[in-house]
Amino acid sequence: MSESAERLDDYVVENSMEDLGGDIRYEVIDNIAYMMSASPLHEDVVADIISQLRVYLRGKPCTVYGSNLEYNWVEILSRKGIYTPGHRKPKFLPDLSVICDKSKFAGNSYIGPPSLIVEVASPSSFKLDMGRKKEIYEAIGVQEYWIVAYPYSVHRYILEEGKYRETLYYLLEEITSIPVHIFPGLSVEFNKNEIDKEPESISQLPESNG
Repeated sequence: MSESAERLDDYVVENSMEDLGGDIRYEVIDNIAYMMSASPLHEDVVADIISQLRVYLRGKPCTVYGSNLEYNWVEILSRKGIYTPGHRKPKFLPDLSVICDKSKFAGNSYIGPPSLIVEVASPSSFKLDMGRKKEIYEAIGVQEYWIVAYPYSVHRYILEEGKYRETLYYLLEEITSIPVHIFPGLSVEFNKNEIDKEPESISQLPESNG
């Protein structure tokens, strides 16, 4: 979940993760806890992408999920040498994801890599989305990963022979269509007439580091 990422380490040094309560949403990556929050613009962009994917996926075996779905990647990250037993349990809450293999649900969480992950970034989360999260998604085999830096650009990553290949799309027009690689024939439209820009946050995002 990527609109705003604030480290919680100063809090959890003296408090257990359970003390955070159910109202605080957070991710745990590399033993570091990040509190996640979202602006109205962020929620509008996520909702618009989800609605387009749901229309396309109706009647198909794949399903799109929002950030309420938690991924439990302890086993897969342990195998990859990314998670060290005894550290805080990793916790990932992507803004939206698409799952086509329903056999990997374990209770209310999912233990395998989804086919697609989309993170809607802000200045505070862009470095994490572009850096460590991308590395982890690549390592565990997420086939397609988007970083949406609305209203400026979309970074699309396709997994090829275990490595991500990037295509950068600029949202220069009122309506920009971006193809979804794993679903030939499907494109997601970013319509600036329907998604209002806020006079806030996303001013100058860093360039892609590839």
